Amino acid sequence: RQHQKRRCNMAKVQISLEDELLERIDFYAKNTYTTRSGLIARVMVEFLDEKEPRLRERLERLIKELA
Repeated sequence: RQHQKRRCNMAKVQISLEDELLERIDFYAKNTYTTRSGLIARVMVEFLDEKEPRLRERLERLIKELA
């Protein structure tokens, strides 16, 4: 059976980070055998998964208050 890579659309982005933060990211990525991009993506998914439900709840409350 031939190995197939999962293909998905990806955008390239450019961000500015303080040197010390970038060093910490690179250190962690290297020691967990991942890439800088992979680490940042995984951390952002976890962050957004945690925050989005709370934000949605706050928006729904605001909409009810305004109705």
